[in-house]
Amino acid sequence: MKLTSFWQPQLLYILPSPHSRLCVEVDSVEGCQPSDETLNKLRDFLTTYCHKPDGIEIVRGDVIPAVTARGIPLRALARKFINGPPDDNTAPPPAYLYDR
Repeated sequence: MKLTSFWQPQLLYILPSPHSRLCVEVDSVEGCQPSDETLNKLRDFLTTYCHKPDGIEIVRGDVIPAVTARGIPLRALARKFINGPPDDNTAPPPAYLYDR
């Protein structure tokens, strides 16, 4: 048995507690932006499988120029362009997903 088997971070995205809302930032490389239909399907999926009573927010993040992205490993590109959840002092902090 692993020492970290108790840790289940996926539950932050599925359960209503400790985060009652979910924010998803979607960055994309120029020419590969997801359509509104694709993001709506993502929202439908998350709404079906994640119990977030205060809502699920999908934020279109940066459109990364193709010339900038060329040759950069995905994780390095993500670290360079990730913005984090929007500041909102009127709502509880969300669980946060980043997709590139």
